[in-house]
Amino acid sequence: MGGELRTAIPLLQGVTNVLGLERSEDGIVALGSDIQVVLDPWSRFEFALPRGEFYWFDVLFVAAAVGSRSIIQIHNDSLEHLVRIDPGSEFDCGAGATGAQFARTSTLATTDNGLIATPMDGRYPRPTVPAVRWRSQNNVALPAGFSNGLVWDVLFPAGTTYVLKWPVLLRPGGTFAVWPSVDNASMRANFTGSVRRIFSGRELTP
Repeated sequence: MGGELRTAIPLLQGVTNVLGLERSEDGIVALGSDIQVVLDPWSRFEFALPRGEFYWFDVLFVAAAVGSRSIIQIHNDSLEHLVRIDPGSEFDCGAGATGAQFARTSTLATTDNGLIATPMDGRYPRPTVPAVRWRSQNNVALPAGFSNGLVWDVLFPAGTTYVLKWPVLLRPGGTFAVWPSVDNASMRANFTGSVRRIFSGRELTP
């Protein structure tokens, strides 16, 4: 294991930093023998940054507007990242709505809210994570591009919360959108997820 990990410099740095060790060689020894049974650096939250993975969360609220639909959308605007939206993300609608609908579509909502997703890990030096671009819309009726991409239609009373039950993966350029079941209703989404860079075949070849 030591030989295999010796070239994984970012991961070794993470082992060294998280465990409070002084040298990268200590990280190899500790990872390979002393704590191999209890430590899985490939999935533990503490090692996400050395893995090149960013956990994020944030909320967006879109107000109701007369005669139009409120839409919240996550867009992977990168060329080299995979965006995951986690189960447990929460959604609620304003008065008049009887539920929400979800879609995968290439159509982009008109308002660009930017790269505003906040990293969960306070060690990350930037205020937002890459690739996760929030978009929204509440100035027109539901566009055909969104309704054609409908994948989930769930009923729940206004004022209650719907919790996402499955993960969603967004390739570069991919989107995921949610909106109330009717016009003239607000929409709120609490998303959690992660971002990981996609490795090329060249990088994965020994």
